Amino acid sequence: MKKKVVILSICAIFLLSSSVMANTTSKVGKKITAETPVYLDGQLISNAIITEGSSFAPLRAIAEKLGLDVKYETSKEGSVIKLNSVETKEVTKEMVWKKAEIEAAIIGANNTIDRLNQEIEHSTKQLETATHELLVKTLERSISEAKEQIITAQANIITYTNELLELESSN
Repeated sequence: MKKKVVILSICAIFLLSSSVMANTTSKVGKKITAETPVYLDGQLISNAIITEGSSFAPLRAIAEKLGLDVKYETSKEGSVIKLNSVETKEVTKEMVWKKAEIEAAIIGANNTIDRLNQEIEHSTKQLETATHELLVKTLERSISEAKEQIITAQANIITYTNELLELESSN
């Protein structure tokens, strides 16, 4: 009889201790005591929950904001969350210089367009008061050439912008 009591007592201790261990490691079914926002560099990512003094933040949202690839996998052994660094292409000095050259060309073309528009405006005002036929023809030719140069500069801006977009997308 004593043997049975000792065996039952040992079994009861094992059962109770495993129940207590399960309660301390698993948070399933625990009461959420609070919810708090999670920020990364001043941007709200999501909310974390707090239970029994521990906070539990959304791993996927945080990891992806940090540039990590998140995978959730299940197998015979159980579930696993895998975090992997996402490879980023290195920006070379040549790419930085090329981008700066393209941006400078766009600024230059815009400045040319502004200058040509001012020339057109000035020539148009002169044309309104011009009486000499040779002066009228010269001003009209000047306006026409400036308009053609504006069209060329606009086409160049489109070309430069496409080059810039292509450069940035390859990065």
